[in-house]
Amino acid sequence: MSVAKYRPIIKRIPTHIDRTKGITTYDSDNSYPQRMEELAYRSPITLSATDAMYRFIRGSGFSANGDVIVNRFNQSLNDILKAITKDISVFTGWALHLNVNILGAITEIIPVKFKTVRYGMPDKYGRYEDVKTSLYWTKMANSYSRYTKNIREFPLWNKRDGYDIESIEDFDGYIHYIVPEMDEYPKTSFDAVADSAQTNAEIQTFELGSIQNSFLGTSIFKHPGKIESENDRKEIISDLRDLTGAQNAGSAYLLEVPDDFDGSIIENLPANNNDRLFELTNQNTVERIVARFGIPAPILGIQPTGGGIFNEDQIRDSYTYMNARTTDQRLDIVSEFNKVLEYWHTGAINVEGIDIIEFETTNKEVVNG
Repeated sequence: MSVAKYRPIIKRIPTHIDRTKGITTYDSDNSYPQRMEELAYRSPITLSATDAMYRFIRGSGFSANGDVIVNRFNQSLNDILKAITKDISVFTGWALHLNVNILGAITEIIPVKFKTVRYGMPDKYGRYEDVKTSLYWTKMANSYSRYTKNIREFPLWNKRDGYDIESIEDFDGYIHYIVPEMDEYPKTSFDAVADSAQTNAEIQTFELGSIQNSFLGTSIFKHPGKIESENDRKEIISDLRDLTGAQNAGSAYLLEVPDDFDGSIIENLPANNNDRLFELTNQNTVERIVARFGIPAPILGIQPTGGGIFNEDQIRDSYTYMNARTTDQRLDIVSEFNKVLEYWHTGAINVEGIDIIEFETTNKEVVNG
């Protein structure tokens, strides 16, 4: 009897407890958000998609009180909204640093880069009471790293009940850490197509390497005679290197051949041609990434099949779709901000909602008379 064996599905973000730093790692190397962010920056279509999500989630700002200044850096609530929606578009999570007074009222709201936050140690139920932040997680290869002294610990805002602030002067505040599933690290918005994003990025690297290191339409001129010395051979090899790169396209090279050589004196080396292969590969990766985000082509600036441009109705419909597509994210943000601003030290603040981006036509009606 034969038994079919299947490879188990590998957990996308494996975690473990790092007791030397007092954290739960974000992936096995604790660098998942940093690694994925770098990948997004290198993939043009992924960057365009996350930028589009950022614009429509952020909208035109809070419907009310968006201009209220909430920290020492003169940032308004709308400034905070811009910062956290950048993180949401990539990481699907966001974080705020909340300073409080002796009464527990919030006196300051500061955006925190999501990639800098890590859960602390879980309790026996797998729940977390605190998080830790650092700008140098990727540089802490071991517990003896000089960067470990930069780790800061904060209690979670939503676990503040029962937390005892011994001295308000020495208290560093809370972190409000928002993720799709409580006590779980989130996957990035493009995690399911991360391989395609990397392919999209690597194609550029391959093209650059091909230009820098491949023959580009070189001609070889063959000269009867033997290469007599090792120095002559080294000079030929050195000259051969000069034939690579875009600036040397169409170069000519002199090569010695036996005296009785009766072949063609001039031989052309065609340039490498992988254009069609990469065109299909790039097209597949782009379509897969676009499908994952569900963003209409006019928003991404992808030209219609067959050329031309999108008409006004198509663009307007794309705006309508994207505003509907990002409704849930905006509602979640508003809900969380209102919960926090209920404790603002000068009195509760309500942001009401986030105004959507309206499509504005370029056609203006001319009124005569």
